[in-house]
Amino acid sequence: FDVVSWTLYPVHGNANRGPLGFRLGDPAVLTFAGDFMRSLNGQHGIMELQPGQVNWGEVNPQPYPGAVHLWLMRSFATGANFVCTYRYRQPLSGAELYHYGIVGPDGVTPTNGGEQYARAMRDIRQLRTVAKPGASQPPAYAARRAAILYNYEVRWDLDNHKQNKDWDTYEHLLKYHRALKRVGAPVDVITEDKDFSAYPFLIAPAYQLLDAQLVARWKTYVEAGGHLILSCRTGQKDRRGHLWEAAWAAPIHDLIGASINSYDTLPAPNVAHVKAGAETHAWSTWGDVLAPRAGAATTTLATYTDQYYAGGIAAITRPLGRGTVTYLGVDSTTGSLEAQLVREVYARAKVATENLAEGFLVDWRDGLWIATNQTEKPQPAPIPAGAKILLGTREVPIAGVTVWRE
Repeated sequence: FDVVSWTLYPVHGNANRGPLGFRLGDPAVLTFAGDFMRSLNGQHGIMELQPGQVNWGEVNPQPYPGAVHLWLMRSFATGANFVCTYRYRQPLSGAELYHYGIVGPDGVTPTNGGEQYARAMRDIRQLRTVAKPGASQPPAYAARRAAILYNYEVRWDLDNHKQNKDWDTYEHLLKYHRALKRVGAPVDVITEDKDFSAYPFLIAPAYQLLDAQLVARWKTYVEAGGHLILSCRTGQKDRRGHLWEAAWAAPIHDLIGASINSYDTLPAPNVAHVKAGAETHAWSTWGDVLAPRAGAATTTLATYTDQYYAGGIAAITRPLGRGTVTYLGVDSTTGSLEAQLVREVYARAKVATENLAEGFLVDWRDGLWIATNQTEKPQPAPIPAGAKILLGTREVPIAGVTVWRE
């Protein structure tokens, strides 16, 4: 394809994240899609971006004031080449007559979403006068660069064999994406044909289908200095979706330095817990019980605190060559465990990070820093002294955008 595009309607129904998610949407969804589509060939954008209130959700709330502008600028931050909307004019009849357009039913007056599209156009035109396309990423930012490995066949296989009706493959991926964005990492969501060595950090969440060649590539990547994070359910099957005629998840045992004794999954409303350092995290959908191998130099990161396997190991890390392998055997309820342990991987690698609130995203594009706030309260932008603010303010309001240049 010449151009990769997708549609995005962040606000419909109530299945969003955070107190204002029903008005702001889940920031991880837009950003994950942008990070994935961009990696395919570099030419990407949104074919349909919600222009305001819609009509086809279970409930159809008004977006938060400024949300449409926020989504447009968030798309710009992910490197989008274009953004389109459906539709221009709100219709007078038919199935979608309550669906906003750029102008209202009179065909002339801009809706609040239409005014925000115009505002975003003005802002981006202004930013283009000072942007530097092709500029190299700042060294501290590039040092955090990470990739999430994504495979549709893996996703389909997980969804075909959930083992718990509440298992959510996409949400599991987003937990790791959110964790990376909270440390201020630039993220690409990549497929297996890409070069792993371009990324200091690589996460393969729930990578259930694999072969010996992929495991060998992971090992080579780590030995050369990469930091690999694998999560629960990884390596259980071959590419055909067959279990191995061997120990459970046998192909990854040598890589992670452990075997997987068993896994558990709990029916609602039961919730279990793991402890990592001083923090305790809830889980229910999946938990691997690990058995480190003698001589593998593994360090335990998290243990189960209840159920009959209390004291069992839930997450480990080990050095391998010049890099590290970390295995997180639990899908936590909120993503808090994933956020903590991903941050710890960066800390052990001695890479400086940010500590951003979930939903407050900071990206770099063409020499510009772009902060967007999809949280329920104002957030301070990490603007160094001497930087020039081009758009917005140091304290970014709800649905606000701040852009600066260092």
